[in-house]
Amino acid sequence: TAGPSNDSPAARYAELAPVVKLAAGVAGAAIVLLALWARFHGLLGQTPFHDEWHALIAVATESPWQSAAKFGAADRSIPVVLWLHLLEATIGLTAVTLWLPFAVAGLLGVAGLPWLLRRELGIAGSLSLAALLAASPLLVFYSRFLRPYGICALGAVIAVVVLADFAERPTRARGLLLVLLASAVCWALPVFVPFLAGAMLFELARHMRAPRRHLPALVAVAAATACALVLLFAPALLADAHS
Repeated sequence: TAGPSNDSPAARYAELAPVVKLAAGVAGAAIVLLALWARFHGLLGQTPFHDEWHALIAVATESPWQSAAKFGAADRSIPVVLWLHLLEATIGLTAVTLWLPFAVAGLLGVAGLPWLLRRELGIAGSLSLAALLAASPLLVFYSRFLRPYGICALGAVIAVVVLADFAERPTRARGLLLVLLASAVCWALPVFVPFLAGAMLFELARHMRAPRRHLPALVAVAAATACALVLLFAPALLADAHS
């Protein structure tokens, strides 16, 4: 059979595809460079301020076990304080070690989230999302702040994407990644517990209404995540439940 004529939409798309890919690559690189500048410009000249001091004071006045067993008054994150304890005991607390992980996480969010959602959004949608993430004043701020908001937002969205994939094609790797992401995000910022628990309950309810063979795998992952959170929160729940 004859192929598409030179004037057909398919032929025109085939001719333009390399140009579209090149333009998308250039636009994507420009967006990443914008995000890189916004998150790293002047980073090494920062000094701690406001809520950042709560974690630093905890490192100076508490042992790692005391920090693991204290929620604080919504002014600290247990894994962030433990991470600072580790830095203080090894390579030291400097501008690089304090803020670099958060800035890198913010940059990965700009590049990674649109890539994860590329099939659903398409090229134009992915580039638009990346541009919005790169230029968001709130996300830029939290990429330069010693609090886990930016990292947890990135981890929570990735966890939901992994959950959606796991619900359709469960594998041990996806299940393990989901448990690690969900438990780490909720441990760092417990306010994410209802968000991720709601996503898991939604998938469980969807599979219960239309029974599929993947329901046992979803139940196992939900139970494993709950057990992991109980173990992670146990020291603080036993010693500092009033917080």
